[in-house]
Amino acid sequence: MYSWIRILLLAFISMIICIPGISTAAKPVQRPDVTREAEIIAVQGDGWVNFMKGQAWFEAVRQQALTSGDLIKTGNYGKMSVLFADDTR
Repeated sequence: MYSWIRILLLAFISMIICIPGISTAAKPVQRPDVTREAEIIAVQGDGWVNFMKGQAWFEAVRQQALTSGDLIKTGNYGKMSVLFADDTR
């Protein structure tokens, strides 16, 4: 009996993993009207971006374009890496 339960559980897990579009990872905010002066290349833990001193803070994600006036911050144990247009970090 336990073998059937194990088989059903493995089948269910396999089905969830194989279904495309299940990922809940945040996507970068598209900003075609700004000059890309930097880009977030890594985020560990909590990190947020505020675009040009706006009211809202957005979750920081990889490949997010940044420009002058944008603010970034991390949580107490968060880390974030930023690559600038001149290839400095």
